[in-house]
Amino acid sequence: MVTEDRIEKHIRNGYGQGSLKNYKPWIKVNHFSSIGRSHRVLGLKTERVHHLLSDLELKMLNILDFSDKVIDIREQYPLLDMGSPTIETTKAIALALGIKHPQYRGKNVVITTDFLITAGSDKKIIARTVKPNINLHERTLEKFEVERNYWLRLGVEWAVVTDKELSNPTITNNLTDLKSAYTYVVQEKIASSFLIKVYDLFADMHFKYLHTSLTSCSLDMDRILIIDEGTSLKIIKYLMAIKAISFDESTSLQKKATLNELSLKFRKDALLHKSNLVV
Repeated sequence: MVTEDRIEKHIRNGYGQGSLKNYKPWIKVNHFSSIGRSHRVLGLKTERVHHLLSDLELKMLNILDFSDKVIDIREQYPLLDMGSPTIETTKAIALALGIKHPQYRGKNVVITTDFLITAGSDKKIIARTVKPNINLHERTLEKFEVERNYWLRLGVEWAVVTDKELSNPTITNNLTDLKSAYTYVVQEKIASSFLIKVYDLFADMHFKYLHTSLTSCSLDMDRILIIDEGTSLKIIKYLMAIKAISFDESTSLQKKATLNELSLKFRKDALLHKSNLVV
């Protein structure tokens, strides 16, 4: 938590500022010695590491990351006064509501919103906070009321997302799987020419495997390409992550679904225009 007396220093260090790849979250995982189920995850939209403070935030990020409507995702966004690095606005809201402003060791702290999202062709800004339904106790709801009023004053749509809205295990597991494959390809710096080669081979071969699994097809591709077992599968899932190959997201990638059940569609342009490919 960032107390009121440390705001200016935090601002000087660039926290809570920027967009896309240049955004620096107000709170980072390494700011805490122990933060429970925290995550540092590479983002598809921003191509930077996102700092997430819970499993639920990770699920939310993955959904936002794979949404065609979302342009930018800024996590742990500070609720500061417009044009001034102070928290007089949230303090005034809390006072008006008769709510104690969040504090740490007797000092007021900067309230943050879990996700500030830019979406749509009109680049609409929306704010979302995520919280397990079981943790929506009275004090938490009081803090959320301060947060809601802050965004209301700015004309920004705000809402709470709970585990009930993020509870579909198939979609959650699929997105986690695709994010892992995306991270692998980026970190291994696999050449774009090879990614295109795998794409073309899979596009040609998949018709013969419509009644077998993705794993069966990819293992044969590994043998044809003379590469380590499992590499083709990771690259295919990377291609799914960047929407070069779309599939029925209600079908589990972890189970032995047939390629026919996955309802694959190919969009090579999404691969050719992916900016972070290594030539």
